[in-house]
Amino acid sequence: MTDRERLALDALDPLPRQMRRWIFIAASLIAAIGVGAAMAHVYKAIVPPPPPQLELVDKIRVLTQSLNSSATVIGEIEKEISDRIKLVDRLKNDAATAEHLASLHREQAEAIAQALKGQLRKQEQDNFWSSNFQALFWTFVGVLMTEVFHFVKRRLNKRFPARARGSQDGFA
Repeated sequence: MTDRERLALDALDPLPRQMRRWIFIAASLIAAIGVGAAMAHVYKAIVPPPPPQLELVDKIRVLTQSLNSSATVIGEIEKEISDRIKLVDRLKNDAATAEHLASLHREQAEAIAQALKGQLRKQEQDNFWSSNFQALFWTFVGVLMTEVFHFVKRRLNKRFPARARGSQDGFA
């Protein structure tokens, strides 16, 4: 490009060449500051701030509160343990009493078992006779129904002799 052409292009350009260079430098600086600010924000979001340093008086107060709450919890635990020990002792006494009562009532339990066995035997015998009578009753009912059916069949055969020789109605 010749000097003449360059002068013609510079005449057409609204901003001179040096001015464009300064605008580019300023834009680059603003972009760099924006990227730096974004990186600082991300760093603050990721890394937690250090805990504030407590003074000695505050540290002693916090430790005293922790010790007091620990003492309270230990007292509650000791009370729970003593309650459970009392419960175990009471359960042991109940178990001993139950075992003693079981040994005393063993004879009575055996007598009740014998009485129940006798009643069960009697019920079994009653059930045996009851079921046999029911079976006999239904057998008689079956025989009676068979005889009634044959009687009706003979009456129908006398009344309608054509059916008796083998009709298609199924009475033969």
